[in-house]
Amino acid sequence: MFVGAPHYVLTPENLVWGPDLSASVAIFSKPNSYRCRERADAIEYGSMRRKKERLPGTAPRDGYATFLDPLLARLRSRRIQPHIRRGSSLLDIGCGMGELLFGLADLLYQGVGIDQRTEDKTVGNIRLMAGRIDTVLPFADASFDAVSLLAVLEHLERPDAILREIRRVLRPGGTILITVPTIYAKPVLEFLAFRLHLISREGVADHKRYY
Repeated sequence: MFVGAPHYVLTPENLVWGPDLSASVAIFSKPNSYRCRERADAIEYGSMRRKKERLPGTAPRDGYATFLDPLLARLRSRRIQPHIRRGSSLLDIGCGMGELLFGLADLLYQGVGIDQRTEDKTVGNIRLMAGRIDTVLPFADASFDAVSLLAVLEHLERPDAILREIRRVLRPGGTILITVPTIYAKPVLEFLAFRLHLISREGVADHKRYY
């Protein structure tokens, strides 16, 4: 896709990732005990939020309209986890309320998420930022060991722009993790959304393209 960019591999599960996991990990100045406390805080927060959202009358996880959407999100998370190195930094673009990052808090040195649906929040080693993702990302060059873009690219008018930004903020040898729906999934997703109402109709209707 780009000359000199990280390598992409398409899997049967519609997952694209960079198999070169030799991303450089920064030398951290904070003591290990401090980082452990940060991770514990993030894990505890994520656990409390999941328990709260399972209570009757509370909003579905991450604002999803149906019960099947968060299940699909968890499956994506499990699929990419083996490709994230322990002690690395991860940027999750289109992070929602941070479900992926809080679930990986124990694995990460730092997790950062950006989404216009979220609010600015820092819990332990996880930071959420409110912001648009279809413009220049508010991060310095070579800031992250890995970048995830899960079920997001198909919603963007200019996917090439965000891919260039991902390349800019990714460290040399870093990993890009992307999930997209294939053209073969289109009738299945539309049937689940518009006929069975098992996944978000708004989300499927907003798909700009399939891959």
